Amino acid sequence: MRCFIPHCITVLIADMRWLKIAHYMWMVLLGVALGIHLYPESLTYYYELALPLLCFGISLVFAALFAIIHNNIADVAIDAVNHPHRPLQKQAIALNHYLGISYVAFIISLAFACACSHTTTYAILIVMALYHGYSTPPLRLKRFLFISKAILAVNTYILFLAGFLLVQPNLALFPAIITPFFLLGVTLSASLIDLNDVKGDWQGNIKTLPLVLGQRNCKLLIGLSLMLTYTFTFFFLSKTAPCLWLTLAGLCIVQIALVTTRTFHEVPFFITHLLTLTCLISIMLT
Repeated sequence: MRCFIPHCITVLIADMRWLKIAHYMWMVLLGVALGIHLYPESLTYYYELALPLLCFGISLVFAALFAIIHNNIADVAIDAVNHPHRPLQKQAIALNHYLGISYVAFIISLAFACACSHTTTYAILIVMALYHGYSTPPLRLKRFLFISKAILAVNTYILFLAGFLLVQPNLALFPAIITPFFLLGVTLSASLIDLNDVKGDWQGNIKTLPLVLGQRNCKLLIGLSLMLTYTFTFFFLSKTAPCLWLTLAGLCIVQIALVTTRTFHEVPFFITHLLTLTCLISIMLT
């Protein structure tokens, strides 16, 4: 047992999609920043959000662990092609132990969500439920074109909205004009996660934009969606901070370039994406 627990922790940490988890946490922070930007009177001191955001972040990590484990179990055949380094492919953890860890992660995630707020609890529950339907039978919605990425967009939107509600609890004050641009932009750009998984997705009968449109056309569509989403952002925010705006514009161009290059690499793209969100958050808070 003494050897088993550290071994499991090491394997689980190595398999976590940390940059994608950071994307979701940054979306929460973006929602918080929007709430402060639009309704600064709702918050007296920034430190009031420290504990709720810490609990939210921990809840997100364990919710991600729950989702990742069930996705890995459902994708065991596909991952043999796309991701042979994952725990089940390497037989690093027994299946029954793996499932048991996922249920513990589910409970821990809910506990920290409850410690944050009722809104966060509902948000985490909905996100985990949607991811479960996305990844696992009988629904396994990731098989269907657009529906799969729409689910990822909805989850991103829910976390963004939950961040906003931490600052301004009145949902009626959320700017509804953001919703269609946000959902459409994320739905189209989310296909970038499929760019390097074409072979396994084809064998697993999973319909993705890279398979339907081809790599080149898919990259162009993702680049266009990123450009339109950031253009809307420029027009939506009224504050002027020239240096930050120039930095944001530069990061947006780099992101689009990273997507549309011949070979797509997730790590530099997500790092640039997080820097872009950080810049956007800074603009809202200045």
